[in-house]
Amino acid sequence: MNIVLDTNIFQKNFSLKTSKFDALISYLRKTDDKLFVPFIVGQELIRNYKGTTDKAFGELEVVERSLKRCIINEQLENIANTLYSFKKYNSENIDKNSIEYLNYIKSTIKNVIIQEELPSLDFNRVVMKGLNKQKPFKASGEGMKDAILWESIIDHCKINKLERIIFISENSHDFGRERLESSLLDQMKEDGLTIIYYNSLQSFIENEFATVKDIEFKISDIDLQTLKILLDTMIFRQVDLKNFYNKHSTSDNIYKDFQGIFDFEVSQINDFIVKDINSDFKLVNAQVTCKVGMVVLHESYSPQIDSSGDYDINYSLDYEVLPTLINLDLTLKLINDKFEDLQLNSALIAE
Repeated sequence: MNIVLDTNIFQKNFSLKTSKFDALISYLRKTDDKLFVPFIVGQELIRNYKGTTDKAFGELEVVERSLKRCIINEQLENIANTLYSFKKYNSENIDKNSIEYLNYIKSTIKNVIIQEELPSLDFNRVVMKGLNKQKPFKASGEGMKDAILWESIIDHCKINKLERIIFISENSHDFGRERLESSLLDQMKEDGLTIIYYNSLQSFIENEFATVKDIEFKISDIDLQTLKILLDTMIFRQVDLKNFYNKHSTSDNIYKDFQGIFDFEVSQINDFIVKDINSDFKLVNAQVTCKVGMVVLHESYSPQIDSSGDYDINYSLDYEVLPTLINLDLTLKLINDKFEDLQLNSALIAE
């Protein structure tokens, strides 16, 4: 599924360095969903980023001019010169930085699709909406940008055969407060689409990201007995147990056989990705670290002299539990919020 952010979400913090954007980026990575930036949003972001940075540097220029009238020592002169260098940097780089902003979004979020040009929209429908003052147009007739954004979302869904998409905008006056405006809902249903609307990034996090966190909790509560059986078999088949024993045992005994696992628990969920987060059937690929007690049978030989003075070899067998960490790659089937199947893809002993 794709997620669309209105310009007003991005420009609350152009750097994207907030806990809310961290949650969004984590959601995209853990669900393999994509952030879709329509052409109209991208162009508005370039313009608004330029205006915001130009305003910020303009305020520094005012400070620099005021400070120049107060210079009485070298330190104040250095500060004024630094402020001047900021002003010069902005004048030389503002256009370049503004254009690069979309690349910054790509490098920061990664799971992102940026529309390179304005799509071929149904502008007859846009014009008729404007004439009839239908949402997202205002009563004054303004709102062309919002109308193009809405039609771009519809067009993107149709071209990519997406039945569902998430749209987040703080423009509650034109798109809706708690839910989409009724005329937009009617159009959405007419086009056979489901547009899940949130009026803030916080609202999205509270509803959608909560599902991801719930799955993370479920992973930590998986059927350990089934996993233990799978791991027993995989370790015996894939791990060089003799070499493992020689590296980790504190005794001088000789490895004989692997007896199984003891004291097994999931200690850490390293990462996971959920496919089809909004369906009843979900595939979850998870990487977890487990604390494991490896039970090994070892043998020992020791020379001894009996009561008659004869030399003999004493042979004995014993068990040893070697604690270790194992990194597992799992595939889990989640049906109606319950794990119904578990597959162990790989197991690597953490060195």
